[in-house]
Order: sequence, then structure tokens, then C-alpha cells
Amino acid sequence: MKKIISLALCLLMVFALCPSAVSAADTITWTGKSSQISSADTTPPELISVTPAHGDSAVSPFINELTFEFNEPVWGVYDKAVTIYKAETNEQVLKLDLTDSDIWGISGNGTIRISISVPSGTFAFGVGYYIKIDQGAFVDKSGNEYAGISDSITWAFTMVSDNQPPTAPANLRSSSKTSSSVTLQWDPSSDDYGPIKYDIYGKKDGEFVLVGSTEDTIFTVIKLGGTSSALLTPETAYTFMVRAVDGGGNESGPSNQITVTTKQAPNLDWEQRTIAPFVPGGGIPIDWIYYYDSCYGAGEHVAVGMYGTILRSVDEGGTWELEYGASFSDPQLKAITYGNDMFVAVGGSNIYTKTADGEWNRKSLDDSTADFSDVTCGQKAGGSGSIFVAVGKNSLRWSENGIDWQKNESKPYITDSFTLEAVAADETGTFIAVGYRIKPFGNNTLLIWKSSNGKNWSSVVDSGLIGQFTGIDYGSGAFVAGGGSVGDAWISTDKGGHWDKAPVSACPTKIAYGDGLFVVTAGNDIYISDNLGYSWTHSWTCEETLISVNYCNQSFVATDDVGNIYQTVKEGAPAGTVPDAPQNLTATPGDGQVVLNWMAPASDGGSAISHYEVSADNGTTWVMAGSSSSHTFTGLTNGIEYTFKVRAVNSKGPGIEASATATPLGPEFADGNGSKEDPYLISTVYHLNNVRNHLDKHFRLIANLDLSVYGTDEGWEPIGTETNPFTGSFDGDDHIISNLFIDRFWDPKIGLFGYTGETAKIWDLKLTNVNIRGNHDVGGLVGWNEGEIANSSVTGDVTGRGETGGLVGVNHGSITDSWTIGTVTDVWGGYIGGLVADNFGTITKCHAEATVTSVSSYVGGLVGQNKGSITQSYAVGEAEGSSYVGGLVGLNSEGIIDRCYATGDVTGTEDWINYTFAGGLVGYNRATISNSYARGAVSGQEDIGGLVGCNSNSGTITNSYSTGAVSGDSYIGGLVGFNYSEGIITDSYWDMDTSHQTNSDGGTGKNTAAMKQQETYVGWDFTATWAISAIENDGYPFLAVSTAPTVPTVPQNFTAAPGDGQVTLSWTAPASDGGSEITHYEVSSNNGTTWVTAGSSSSHTFTGLTNGTEYTFKVRAVNSVGRGAEASVTATPTAPAQTTHTVNFYSDGSLYASKTVNSGSALGENWPSNPTKSGYSFGGWFTGQNGAGTQYTSTTIITADVDLYAKWTYIGGGGGGSTPPATVYKAVVKAGSGTEKELLITVDNNTGIASIEED
Repeated sequence: MKKIISLALCLLMVFALCPSAVSAADTITWTGKSSQISSADTTPPELISVTPAHGDSAVSPFINELTFEFNEPVWGVYDKAVTIYKAETNEQVLKLDLTDSDIWGISGNGTIRISISVPSGTFAFGVGYYIKIDQGAFVDKSGNEYAGISDSITWAFTMVSDNQPPTAPANLRSSSKTSSSVTLQWDPSSDDYGPIKYDIYGKKDGEFVLVGSTEDTIFTVIKLGGTSSALLTPETAYTFMVRAVDGGGNESGPSNQITVTTKQAPNLDWEQRTIAPFVPGGGIPIDWIYYYDSCYGAGEHVAVGMYGTILRSVDEGGTWELEYGASFSDPQLKAITYGNDMFVAVGGSNIYTKTADGEWNRKSLDDSTADFSDVTCGQKAGGSGSIFVAVGKNSLRWSENGIDWQKNESKPYITDSFTLEAVAADETGTFIAVGYRIKPFGNNTLLIWKSSNGKNWSSVVDSGLIGQFTGIDYGSGAFVAGGGSVGDAWISTDKGGHWDKAPVSACPTKIAYGDGLFVVTAGNDIYISDNLGYSWTHSWTCEETLISVNYCNQSFVATDDVGNIYQTVKEGAPAGTVPDAPQNLTATPGDGQVVLNWMAPASDGGSAISHYEVSADNGTTWVMAGSSSSHTFTGLTNGIEYTFKVRAVNSKGPGIEASATATPLGPEFADGNGSKEDPYLISTVYHLNNVRNHLDKHFRLIANLDLSVYGTDEGWEPIGTETNPFTGSFDGDDHIISNLFIDRFWDPKIGLFGYTGETAKIWDLKLTNVNIRGNHDVGGLVGWNEGEIANSSVTGDVTGRGETGGLVGVNHGSITDSWTIGTVTDVWGGYIGGLVADNFGTITKCHAEATVTSVSSYVGGLVGQNKGSITQSYAVGEAEGSSYVGGLVGLNSEGIIDRCYATGDVTGTEDWINYTFAGGLVGYNRATISNSYARGAVSGQEDIGGLVGCNSNSGTITNSYSTGAVSGDSYIGGLVGFNYSEGIITDSYWDMDTSHQTNSDGGTGKNTAAMKQQETYVGWDFTATWAISAIENDGYPFLAVSTAPTVPTVPQNFTAAPGDGQVTLSWTAPASDGGSEITHYEVSSNNGTTWVTAGSSSSHTFTGLTNGTEYTFKVRAVNSVGRGAEASVTATPTAPAQTTHTVNFYSDGSLYASKTVNSGSALGENWPSNPTKSGYSFGGWFTGQNGAGTQYTSTTIITADVDLYAKWTYIGGGGGGSTPPATVYKAVVKAGSGTEKELLITVDNNTGIASIEED
């Protein structure tokens, strides 16, 4: 029995842990001595109920989950999904992927009730939705699959409608204002559903503009737009109003309007304070002491600085006196704060405290690694007292009493050293510390850390931005940070969650807040802001470099680097004369940079010039240039003209500006040589503009581009003209070019490309948000095309005076798999189409979702006039014109239209002649239409048809139908308005119910029910051309989608042969080209990061590689659809194998040393030391014995294996007599029988006679 129970438990575990491991058809059996176990559950789970319920028409759009209740426990299945659709458009709203674990917002796996979280904003008021569930999306424990929901009627519901706007905000008022901000407040609105947000509008003059939105009833206005030029300015009147908007998008009426005049610009007057003389200890000159920080507390000002010096001033503006320290052995005190009724100062690893007893106490932390830069005091979490936080190099400490200090409890993981230069706290106990990573190599990078309790820290900014934060303070709900190498003030109004940047004319180093003002030091200068740091005003220039600023009671206190202390005394404005404009300003362009040079002004205004400031954006932002008369701006965009300015600054402020323009220039392209195999690479707008200089070359876009820099005047100049067309190729690589602006209303051939020749090819290019105006032959992508365009698109607005198309103006080439979305407008007269105005070429598998409007004739939702072929294409936008208006084509003249459709409404506006010629598909047909249909409503005067307005003697219509409402004055037909006697119409139908027409000049009328039956359409091909389904196209026939070409499969037999600094790749064609001919191959040597065109060849050699480094190579085939699957292989280039030789050294019959050396090299330092032999001197190494042959030395080049022998010369001694001892050698001899024998050979060194001893 134990055996049976164990098996049962195992089976339960299988079902519980792996519910899909056993299919419904499986039977599990076990045969033993006592029983047999089997599982035969083949019943799939059933969905009992859902929430929202099916048919519910008042669902709240704020629901945050979908729930499913089954008749048994189920699990979600990975790679299956629940999908939400809009009922009206069948548009997919959201796909929710499933899993069998309770993750990703899914809960309830293994129970009968499954819940899936839905993001906020998924549903909208008044909109209907339906939900589909993949077959097998849920399974029970036996693996039986839920059947799923595949239609739009099983689970459908509608969100409650909200058409009632909220009440208007009341009692709009200004609660406060500064010179550059206005704070507005109003009484709240009410709404039946909510939630409510408020849109704030403002204006200085002219029309109101939206300046911001909030869910609160208070808002501070700092600027009227998105640019720095829209910032509020002093002593200026502004008018404001507020509207409320509810969750359904309903907008209230306006609040009352108020006009507020901003205050006069603030300023601070500074005076140097007196420091009472004192004598530092240890012989330190007093001139060596300066002060890093100051604060106010317990009725006194305190400053701290070098050598532990602490100064004190009791009276506002009074004399500062030494209170403590100033000894050579004391540390540098970097910062001081006041809280919990005590002063706390820090420096190095030391903590100084002064409590109510008035005595300073010094404590050195045991951890000598502490190196403090700043300290602050903030509210403890929960509001129960205060907490001190000190920061520095690799240091974060906290203390609740200022005396006992603890390390942080947690902080961001960081491998580099770091320095936190400054820390500040808000009124709720949020601490923000700023500083930088200390990089072992390269520039330091910015750091911002945050803590909600002073003990546990997280990273806010650690993005690799170069720079060093050195200061931060908090006030009026904002943290403001800056640094000596950071050109902007960083501003956060949400406790460090998000940071805005505002330019300061110089880099802000230390920051203080008080009395509604932020004050920053920047070198010798003080700048102030009364709008949370979004705009800054120069206030004062010190003769020395400022190193600190703080707000102390009712004034600001600053210190410089020579030991002076300054304090503000009153508001005022500097008087005097500013310098004249600098002279002889020149701007010399370079690659991404411009060098400015100038001479001093003719007059310094009666005050010495302290420094110069320069600007690269026409004076919007300024950068300090020091006292130099030159400055280099780097990081500029090549090809863009900049306006540079320079001004001198004296004690009275910035002087008159000098101005110059220049355009930085650099390499024309990112890489490549312009060939098919190695096209020019385009990564910047400058590169794109250079295409016009190489019209017959080949290009690839490798980055998204924003053409906003050409957003003024005439905008972009089209590439290629009729006399000099573009004839090369342009591979968009599926990148986007946005914000193309052209305003050349009197010029023809307008588009990104003006004119493309017969050999031109453009593919995989996306244009978004175009705004184009031209004369005639106007298109978003190409004005006049004779080449090939594939897989490209345009969104935006295109306007012309003739031959205007959303993608192409006039097409004599081919266009495939391309589309447009937007508006196309003709304001004069000429052909106009959502995709192409005038088509003489081929258009295949294209569509337009454009509103097409003309004041004249020949208007088509896709094409204005067609003299070529249009297949498998459609248009869904509205088309409106005076005459010859069609949902797909205005005039089909000598052209072919096959397997196409149009669904947009068509309107003919002609009212001074009778012939409107308006049709749901084609306005006027002189050629062939087959296997096509129209669904839109059609209206006009005369010759109005649901499919075709007028079909001429040469016109042919077969296997087509229409359903749209048709209205007009005369010659009105459900299918065709007027058909000439020789015009041919066969096997074509219209819906008499929906068209409201029982007559047509050709075709067969049917009621709606019959139109939705396949049997109605006699002779139609419902196998390859047509399909019909009750849930598609409202039940009417629709065009079957033929199997579209796909990208190629992976290239085969891919190999990589390494060589010396190179690798040769070889491959064979893919098993499938995807149904479209392979145009070329692309290869990569860095695992697909960058690609090189290899042409149609099946091999490619990468050179210039590093020997010994492994590379990952890839190859892929490309066809008209795109880039195919990649094959991959690794290889390591290797230098040729180095031949080595052995050098043997023999001395006195024995091997003395053996060395190995590369062929063609000398042994050098590897040469053996000289041997020694008693009574002999060593005479070198030779190829023969006793000095015979060639002598070798450490510098001899070795080219073969060699044996060397020591040469010995007898010098006497060693044996005690005059006769040298005999030398004995061993020899191995072989007898005739093959037997080997060893003999001893003795050589008499006096006579040279050798004798052999034999046993």
C-alpha cells in the first residue's frame, strides 16, 4: 500500500507543478502487484463568468483588472495572451501576456479565479471593447486546454459615457508673485465622474497659450511656453485663466480672467565685513586662513574655515571675531549647520559641536576614512525630532544628537570612489546629496543620491554625465543643485524624482536659499533667482573668487578665497556704466566646433573688466570665458549656422554684445565610400544634407534624425532636381526622419527628395510629422519619382498647387509596401492623391489613410490620376474636390486597378457645371477595374456612383461591388452613375439598402442580406481572390490576403577562415529567399552592432583585425521585404606560426646549454654564460670543435638548428705540472654485424696523438 500511495503523490505533484505536462488524451498507468492507477480527465475547463460582465454598457473606465472564473482550477500558459480590442475599429488596444506563475500582474494561478492587472488609461469613456482569449491560454491540471474566445461578440462591454463637463473653476486669484513668477489659486470644480485636472492658460498679448496642468488648485507660472524666451519677465503684465477637464476629456468653461504685473527684478547689495585681528597658533599667517561655510543659530552668525578656525558675529552686519581654533594642527572645517539647539561643524574625520553651554567640543571618528565636505540638519522620518547628516569623500554618516555618528544603513552599490560635496533637506525629512563618481580614468560623472530618513540612500542620478556637483539647497518646495563644471542649475520640485535644467550664465558652485531667493556663486559672481532657479539675474561681481554663500537669519553671507566675508545689506541695483562691445569678433568654424576671438572693448565703462561671457545661441544662454580674448565652443552640430555673441563684464554688470555667425563643418558622412558594398553612413542632419553633393552614390541611414533645425524660412532644400536627379540608393534601415519642414510655395519638385532618376532606389525609410508646401509635383518623400520606392512611409501634412501626393507627387517608377497618414491638400488645381498625385508607374501593396482635399478636380484617396497599375492597395480617408473625385482614384485613365478597395467618404463639390464624376472607388474610369470594392458614401451633382461615377466607352468593370450611400442630382447609380454604351460592366453588384439606390447604369442590385452571401457573386474566385465571413468587413466580401513575401531565411554553410589580421567569410544562399529575390548580403564583425554591405557575393574578407582577439561574425540576406535571419560564427585572426630553432652548446664533450630562438633572431640576452675549465681559457663558441668552423656570438642571427662547441686554450696549472692532462673522449662505434660498442679515446694535449683503449 505504501508503494501505491507514493505513486499517487508523485502523480499529484506532476499535475500540480506541471499542469501542461500531460495532454488531455494521455492515460497514465502503473502495473504492480496490488493495483493499477490511471488518469483519463479529457474534459476542458469552462469559463463560467467574467468581469466586466459581457453586455455591460456602463463599465467604469477606471477598472484596473480583468477577472475570469472557471469551473475548475486553471493555470495560464506562457506565450498565450488575452487581447483587448476597440469594438468600433477592431483596433488592438492591449495584449496581456500570460504565465503560469503569479507575476506580471497575474494572480490566481491554480485556482478557479484568475485576475489580470490592466494599466490605467487602457479604457476610455463611451467606448465599446471586446476581448479575445487565445485557444489554450488556460489549462487544467490534466493539461486540458480552454477553447478560448476568437470572436468579438462573446465578451463585449461598453464604458459608461461622460458627456457632462465639470463646472468652471471660480475665484481665480494670485496668491503671490515675484519678478519672474506668478502663483495662481482658485476654488475647485465639481464633476459627475472625475477625476479633474486643471489647464492653466496665460498670455502677455495675443492669444492664450497653455502654460501647464495640475490636479491641485494652486499653480505657479514661470513661463508661457516651452522655450527660455517664454520665461516671465520683471514688471510685465500677464493675463491668466483656468479650465477644468474631467477624465472623459470634457472641458469646462473658462474661469474668471485676472491680470497680474510681475515685480521689479530683485537685487542684493553686498558689503565686506570686518574680521577682528587675531593671531593664529603654530605660526600660521592670518592671510592663509579663509572660510568654507557659515550659518546662523541661537542669535549668532558662525563661520568655519582652515586650521579649525571658527569665527562668530553676534550683531547683524557686525564684526566677526575668533571664537575657537586657528591652530596649525587643527583640521580644515568644511561645513557647519545648526539644529537641535546646537552647532555641528565637520572637516576631515572630525566633528565639532557647540551646545547650549557655549563650549566647542572636538571629536575624531575612529573611522579615519571619513572625509567630510558638508553637513545639514533635517526632520527625522515621522516628524519626531531632527537628524544630522554629513557627507564627503566615500562618506555618509548620520547622528541624532550631533555627537554619536553612525554609518549609513544602506547606499547605492558603486564600484568607483565617490565624493558627495553637498547635502540639503526639505521640511519633511527628505535629504538630497550631490557630488560625483571619481573615475580612475577619464572624467568624473555626476551623482545625486536621496534618502527619506538620512540613513538609507538610493540613487537618483548616476547616468555617466560628465561633471561635478558641488552645491545644493532647498526652498519653496524645490531643490536646486549646481557644480563648478555644470553649466545649468538642476531643479527638482518633486523631492528629487525629476530634475529640470535651467541655464546660468556661469557654472554655479555653491547655492543658498532665503527670503524667496536662490543665490549661487559662480567664480567671482553672484547670480540670484526668484522663480525656483528657472531664470537667473547677475547681482554682483567680487574681486576675488567666491567659495561659499549661505542664508543667515535675514541676510546672505558669502566668503572668498583670500579670507574675506561679505554680507547683504539691502536691495538695490548696481549703478554705473557697463563696458562697450568687444571689438573685432571673429568666429572660425571647425569639425563640431567654432573658435571665437576678439579684442577688448574701446571702453571698460570706468571699471576694470573682470571677465568675458560668450554665447552660442544668440544670447539665450551665456558661458564665462574668463579674462581670455578667445573661446572655443565644442559639441556643435555640423552644417547648422549658429549666432555667437561675446560681452565684457565689469563691476557694473554685463556690457554691450558683439555678434558673429558661423557654421561648423566636419566629415561629410559617418563612414563608407559611397559604393553599393560600402555605402556612405548617415548619422546626423549634416550628413543627410550632404547627400545632395553625391547624387549617384549609395547611402544608409544609421540613426533617427530630427530636421527641426530646418524649421524656419523655406526649410529643407529637396535633394535632386530635374537636371541633376538623385540616381543612387538610400537605405533608411527602418530609421525615422522627423519634422521635415518645406515652405517653397513657388518651387516645383518638392519633397525630401525633389527628383529621383530611373536607377534611384529608396527603401525602409520613415518620415514623421512632415509639414510641406510646394508648387507642383509635391510629395512627402519624393516630388517626381522615376526609380524604386519600397517599405517607406510618410505621416503629416502635404500641400501644393498641383500634382500633390502624400508620398510622391508624380510617379513613373515603382512603389511597393508603402503608406501615408495625414492630410493632403491642393489649393490651386491639378492631380492630388493620398499616396500619389499622378501615377504612370506601378503601385503595389500600398495604402493611404489621408484626408485629401482640393479646390479643383482629379482627387483620389490614393491616386489622383492613374495611367499605370495599382494592385492590392487601398485608401481609407475622405476625398473631396470639385469633380473627378474617387475614394481610391479620381481619374483612371489608361490604367489598371486590381484587388483594391476604398472605405472613405467621397464628396464632389462642383456647383457651376453638371458633371461632378464622383465614385466610391473611381470618379471617372477609362480603363480597367477588377476585383475591387468601395464602402464609403458618395455625394455630388451629376454622374455619381457607389463604385464609379462615370464609366467611359473604354472602361471595364468586373467582379466588383459597392455598399455606400449615394446621393446627387442626376445620373445617380448604386454602382455606376453613368455608363457609356460601349462601357463594360460584368459580375458586379451594389447594396440597394445601404446605397438608398435601386437603379444603376450597370451592375446588379441586391439587398443587404444577399450582398453578404457568397452565392450572390457568380463566377467570383473565393479561393485565391475573395473571402467572406460574418465577422469581417461587416459580412461583405473582402479581398483575400495572398501570402506576402517574407525576409530570407538564414544563409547556409557559413564559415570563417582566419588569417594574419584578417578573416575571410564564406556562405551559400539561404534555403528560402522569402518569396522575393535577394538583393544583397550584409556582414558584421562585431556580433551585429554594425553591418557592411557585401553585395551579391557569397564571401567577404574583414581586414585590419587584431590577431589573437576572437570576433563574432554574422551574415544576413536582404530582399525587398527587409533583412533576413542571421548566421553567426566566431574566429580568431592569427599571425603566421613562428619557426623556432634549437642552439646546443657543448663543452668538453658534454652538453653545456640548449637554447630556443625564433628564426631570424639572435639569442641576445638569452646567450649562455661562459663555461670555465681549470687550466684553460675559454675562446668562444664555434660550429666545429677546438675553434674550427664559424664563431657564433649573442648577436649572430640564427636561421637553422645548430650545435656549437667551446674553444679551449691551455694556459697552464690545474694539474700541478708542466704537462697538461690528457683529454678523454667517449666514442660509440658500430661493427659490421651492427653491434655497437663504446670506446674511450685519449688525446695527448702535448703531442696531439690519440689512443684508443679497448678491453
